[in-house]
Amino acid sequence: MQERIMDLLVVVENEDVTVELIQVNEDLNNAILGCERFTRNQQRILEQNKNQREDANTTSEPSAPSSDLLDLSPIPRMHRASLGELNTLNAQLSDLSK
Repeated sequence: MQERIMDLLVVVENEDVTVELIQVNEDLNNAILGCERFTRNQQRILEQNKNQREDANTTSEPSAPSSDLLDLSPIPRMHRASLGELNTLNAQLSDLSK
């Protein structure tokens, strides 16, 4: 459209029409710039909303399931085997290897 107006400016000899064509050309330029600016702003807003949703999703999820956490409760004391019990166990294990 702007090319057509520029072509008309070369051909038209009437000064009033030329002034009007120049004004229309400027209006078109402003409308196109406004549309481009609107499109860029919309894309930026959509990106920000997407990033905010992703941030909200990552902060609302627990970092690890509770079953994967370390159990830091005190360990109950284990029964200490006596020397006799160890000898008996050793004898039983050696019988298995025969």
